[in-house]
Amino acid sequence: MTLDVLGLDKEDWQQVAHWLGGVTEFVTGLVLTPERRRHCLDCAEQLEAHLAPVVERRRPPATTWCRCCARPSSTASP
Repeated sequence: MTLDVLGLDKEDWQQVAHWLGGVTEFVTGLVLTPERRRHCLDCAEQLEAHLAPVVERRRPPATTWCRCCARPSSTASP
């Protein structure tokens, strides 16, 4: 269900779950060996690379601001 909400391919669920497990281990692990720490950070980097295109597709277009009146230029007076 979460993958549906995020608009991700459901076939990727095992890989996404693996990456999330690594991120969770990093956040909750009180003591990590250097190898586990590296694994967790690799998971975070791979998850970010996987999610970045989804985030970019959903990002609203940037608004250009007019310096003189600090409001969007589309509403600024000519």
